[in-house]
Order: sequence, then structure tokens, then C-alpha cells
Amino acid sequence: MSGLPRKPNGRIGAMGFRLRTGTLILLTAFAVSSFAQDDPKPSPESDAYHAYRHQLTQPLYGTAKVKSLIAKIKTDREDNRVMPDSVYKKLTFQEKLTFVLLHGEDFSQNCDMMPRILDEQKKIFPYFPSPFGDESVWSERQRGFLTANRAKVVALLRETIRTRKRVGVNVKAVIATLDAKELVPDVVKVYKADRKDRDILTLLMVLMGASKYGPFLKTGLYRDLYGEEAGYQANVPFDAKTEAQILTLATAFAKSGR
Repeated sequence: MSGLPRKPNGRIGAMGFRLRTGTLILLTAFAVSSFAQDDPKPSPESDAYHAYRHQLTQPLYGTAKVKSLIAKIKTDREDNRVMPDSVYKKLTFQEKLTFVLLHGEDFSQNCDMMPRILDEQKKIFPYFPSPFGDESVWSERQRGFLTANRAKVVALLRETIRTRKRVGVNVKAVIATLDAKELVPDVVKVYKADRKDRDILTLLMVLMGASKYGPFLKTGLYRDLYGEEAGYQANVPFDAKTEAQILTLATAFAKSGR
């Protein structure tokens, strides 16, 4: 994903170190809440969309079994929750993908707590949320599984998208990790069914940026969301014109072979 500034992976906070103690977390939370007590609160509609953005797509393969195994994983000294090799090696290929979609093995806690955004449902963002709430990320083993088996993973994702008719934040993250631009028509179809999940528009922009797709890089939309002056919480208002622009660019991008 070299075409876009990378989203912070959650390992390092603004103060440049990883949180490891409850004391630091509590102090940070207290500081943020102290300064934010009088800030406007998100509306119920914004809260509902915020929760919707963080929903995972439930995998198709061995979900109950994998969830049961995840629940048994013990936390190590580094606060990671890694499945033992003896258990992991017994999973089928499909179950390993389910494991990736449901769990990040490596602990990752930001020391900076991002303030909530008002009217989330009315905005388009440059990045979608992390699949596991910025508390964990995929381990090298999990990322290696995805990249080493790209074609087969993409095929299973396509089946999942078509069956579930949903592109949850975990599926988005795998698509972005693999630069799986061949799934653009699939995610566009899901979006057009109800036009509810605007993070699909975000995913399309991330894929275009990763491929340095010229027509997108030349837009004001790219400048506003990914330019040098755009912060991590940059956003643009959602409207029919911007929606149409992204979908038109993404459709052309999918046909371009880039």
C-alpha cells in the first residue's frame, strides 16, 4: 500500500512508546475525559454508525470451532494472545483464514485516545477502523499466511462477500493488506445494494492510492484526504456527487489492470 500514507498500526502512540501498564492507560483516559467533559456528544445516529463501522463479517468456515479455540488462548508476558503452534497447525486452510478474520495475535495499545467524531454517518474517511479496536494486530505468522496464499485467500473472500453480502472491517483489512483490487466489483456491488457502508468507499480509495492510480491522485478528494496537510482524522462530507466520483473512478480502476 505504498501509494497512501499508512494508517498508524496502533503499536506506537503519540508519545512514542507502547503502553504496558493499567496505570498509564487510566491516566491517559482520565486526562482525555477531563478535557472532553464539555465537548458535544455524538448523536444516537452517529453512535449507531460508529458501531456499524467496527462490525466484523462472520466467516463461513469453522467459525464456532475457531472462536472456541481463541477463547482458550492465554496471554503471554507481552500481552500477546498467540495460538500455540500445536493447535494452529491442526487448523484447515479455511479455519486459518477464519482465525485471521476473528483475532489479532499481537498486542497493540495506543497511548493517545482519539476523540470521537460527530456525525460520523455524514462523512467519508481516508481510513477505515482497525479490525480489533486498536488493541491487537495480526502477527507475522498471520500476515505471512495471507500473503503466501493470496490467490486462495482472495477466492475465499469473494465467496464470503457474496454469501454474507457485507464487507466488515476485518474483510476490508485483508483486502487492503493484499491490495486485492480484483475484488473491487464485488465490494461495489455490496455497496450499491444499500449504500450504507461508506467505509467501502474508503476501501476503494485506499486500493486506488496503493496502486498510485493517476486519475485518483489528481483529484481534490485525494488532496483533502491524503495530502500533506491532511491529518489522520481528515474527512469529507458524504454527498451524492462525491459518492459518484469514487464509484466512477473505482470502476475505471478495476478495468484498467493497474
